[in-house]
Amino acid sequence: MANTPRTGLPEITASQSNKHITHNEALAKLDALTQSSVKDRLTTPPGSPVHGYCYLIIATASGLWAGKENQIAQWYNGAWLYYTPLTGWEVYVEDEGLPYIYNGASWAPSHTIHDKVQTVSCAANVTVNWALGHIVDITLDQNVVFTFTGATDGYRLIMRIKQDGTGGHTVTWPATVRYGTDLTSMIITATAGKGDRCGWIYDATAAKYDAVSHMRGY
Repeated sequence: MANTPRTGLPEITASQSNKHITHNEALAKLDALTQSSVKDRLTTPPGSPVHGYCYLIIATASGLWAGKENQIAQWYNGAWLYYTPLTGWEVYVEDEGLPYIYNGASWAPSHTIHDKVQTVSCAANVTVNWALGHIVDITLDQNVVFTFTGATDGYRLIMRIKQDGTGGHTVTWPATVRYGTDLTSMIITATAGKGDRCGWIYDATAAKYDAVSHMRGY
């Protein structure tokens, strides 16, 4: 049986019997991939899948999904169907509220999150997930130790950090922040009500957040 060249939809042959089976298979695939939306990114199948729901399989997959990383899995008529992506495919991950694009090797958040602002609550230890937005707003009401995660190679990351009405709070940047010759530290302003703008570019090869800018006292 022949398939279409891009999405692999099954074609009906002239003398084929049970044509409805091939036709329904193609409809199921179109239903999964047209304006595609997946419930979540998972390593293992959910315990009670719902008919028609799709998931993005991530590393390291196990169980029924073992060896199927990067594929889209759809629960359909009591069985899992798998779709291998082509470069440029885009899906919306409902659990994260983010679009992902397949680059030929892996799924990465779409460039649209460059403009997305996330507001992070202050705490003694704060993890910033840059996959949720490349601009972070935080108001300090205590000293903070930061952890960074979720960045994609080459992306520019900005934090707008502000002191509360008391001021004097300090931050400890992650060990993954790397400084150069011109910018050797990022010590934020301590003045109450004032804020700084801090910028990094993520280097995935070195697994470092390269400090590229720090403007104080806004």
